Amino acid sequence: MSSRNHKTTSSAKGNQRLSNAGQTRAAKQGAVQNAGKNTGKNTGRSQRASSQSGSGAYATKARAASNRATQYSRAAKSEIRSQRRGATILGIIVVFVVAAVISAIVYAFVLNTRRSAASAPSDIALVGQPAPDFSLETTNGRQVSLADFKGRKPVLLYFSEGAGCQACITQMKSIEGAQASFAHAGLSVVPIVMDSREDIIRAMKQFDVGTPFALDDGTVSKAYKTLGTGMHADLPGHGFVLIDRQGVVRWAKNYPSMRVDPQDLLSVAQTALKAHN
Repeated sequence: MSSRNHKTTSSAKGNQRLSNAGQTRAAKQGAVQNAGKNTGKNTGRSQRASSQSGSGAYATKARAASNRATQYSRAAKSEIRSQRRGATILGIIVVFVVAAVISAIVYAFVLNTRRSAASAPSDIALVGQPAPDFSLETTNGRQVSLADFKGRKPVLLYFSEGAGCQACITQMKSIEGAQASFAHAGLSVVPIVMDSREDIIRAMKQFDVGTPFALDDGTVSKAYKTLGTGMHADLPGHGFVLIDRQGVVRWAKNYPSMRVDPQDLLSVAQTALKAHN
């Protein structure tokens, strides 16, 4: 009995030790697992904190970059506005300079034209001689002749290239604009061209000219020595012939510029007529 009890007691103690050892190992494994879980939690927290910290830093940098971009954009817009203002001012200056230059050129041209007209010498050999007689049909179907004026009043003949020359037609238009002054001076103007009726009437309508044109086949233009005085050998240039009431040529002038101010033309004609009264 004693031996059996001893064995039973020994066996029970051994089982107790095994049970204790198992519990100890289980406790250690639990501690390890808990430590692992804690470590994982801490690591997760650390990663989240790190992520949040990184996100915050990135957001700060992004805001800073956005602010810099905004500043650069404002600076660029300001620079563009400044450049535009500068370009506008420069453009205005250029326009004024160009306008001043053009005005000076026009003024010089007008002044030169007037001086030339005022001191225009006669350049046709007929001056001082009896005017060649003529009788021509006009665009309105009537006749015009030297006899219509001789003994009554002076007449200014205007020879030009005609329908193919815009300056020639607009010259007559400008003379019409001063018709009151010519009428007051008792001076009639007769334009003579070497065009067909249809061509010159078309040009008259285009530039709103009402004065009838005398239609010449070249005979009268040749008699008054106006052929070849312009750009064409077989056409008149841009010339005027002044005939007084006695039928004598008192002044003649060709204008290569294709333009003479009507008032200057009238002044020259009056001066020439007065000189032989």
